[in-house]
Parts: sequence; structure tokens; C-alpha cells
Amino acid sequence: MLEKNVVNIFENSFSPMKELTLELGLSSSIVSLGQTTFYHFMKTVMIDENVFSNYLRVIRSCSVKFHYQFIELSSVIATQLAFDLDVTNRRKNVEQIVFAAMFCDITLRKSEWIHIRSPEQLKGLSGLIIKEINMHALKASELAFNSKFAPEDAWRIIRHHHADLNGLGFGKSVDENFCAMTKCLMTAQEIAYTILMNPGVSARALVADTVQKLSETELKDHAESFEGHCRSYYGKVASC
Repeated sequence: MLEKNVVNIFENSFSPMKELTLELGLSSSIVSLGQTTFYHFMKTVMIDENVFSNYLRVIRSCSVKFHYQFIELSSVIATQLAFDLDVTNRRKNVEQIVFAAMFCDITLRKSEWIHIRSPEQLKGLSGLIIKEINMHALKASELAFNSKFAPEDAWRIIRHHHADLNGLGFGKSVDENFCAMTKCLMTAQEIAYTILMNPGVSARALVADTVQKLSETELKDHAESFEGHCRSYYGKVASC
């Protein structure tokens, strides 16, 4: 069993996200739900040495924290989107999508590969690396499918998170037949990535930019829903 102080180090990891979640205007209950679920899976996988705990320790220890912050912020944004889907299954939805957000890229051997998000970005890489990256969603979904830690059907969200039904490579567009949870994760990752790649720029402005970018895709409704939460929060504050 890993020492308790190792887990405590991980529990402090959400602090850099506090300012961003405040700026976005997410409700404290949503942020708390996202964090609590994130911590639950973190503590669960950290009980011993396994592929999931090793992954978290590696990306947490990187000198560049982008990858770890990406799964943090994606988890909170995805919590809001999943919370909106189905009142009767909110807890189940949030658990599925947070686990998927945390571990969908677990099979990327190098943390910097998290920035490869389209077929065009594979140009110039060796054939072996391209194959490895193209198969990472499929292999991650297989890990989740066979894991005692993963919620039911989290593997399916992971397999499809790069818009390919087979989990191979990067799809050119989001299929309308993808489940809503998959679309929520893809939307959350797009928003989180845009925000983290533009430090110093208003997070709410970047959400608006992302909504515009996704306006002709199957992710449009989810992106607009998330922006609506940001606007409604600030609208209430402004009217006080």
C-alpha cells in the first residue's frame, strides 16, 4: 500500500484550478462534486501499485504540469455537462465521465503527446509512434473495461473520445450516434485545452471562442449549455 503522505500530495493538486473555476463561474456544488469524485478515484487507484496509480504519479511529477491540469479541469467541466444530462442518473453519469477524463489518455507513453489532437499533428513522426498514438484510445478503453476501478461503461466513453467509433486514430467529425456522455467529455476537453493553452486570457472569453469553434459540430449543444452556466452565474452576480 502506498504511504498516506503520497496521497495527501495528490489531494493538494486541485489548488491551481481554484482560480479558473471561480473565473468560469461554476457553482461551488458542481466544483465540489467534480473534486470529490476526482479524489475518490485517485484514492481508490492509489491503494497499491498498478497502471492507474503509476500514470497519475508520472504526470503529477512532470516539470510541466499541463497534462495533469488538463485532466483536472476537464473533470470539473465534464461534471457540469454530465450533471445536466439526466436528473435520475446524475451520480452515475458524473462518476463515469470523471473516470474517463482522468484516464482516457493513460496509454500515451509521453506526456507531451497530449497535445496531438488531430491527424495533421502526426506528420513527421515515425510510423511506430503514429501507430502507438493512434491506438491509445482503444488500449485505454481496454484497460478500463478490465479494471476493477472503472465505473460501468466508462470504457466506451474512453474509446470514442477522439471521435472514432473503434478508438483508432482521430475522427474527422463527431458522429451523431456517439452517446451523450462521449460528447460531453469531448466538449469538456476542448474547452479545458483551449483555456490552458491560453494563460492570461479570460477563461469566459475562451469558452465563447470554443462555442463558436464547435458551432457546426455535434458538440454545439453541450458547448452552449456550458457557456450558459457561466453566463447565468455572472448574470446573477451582476444583478445583486
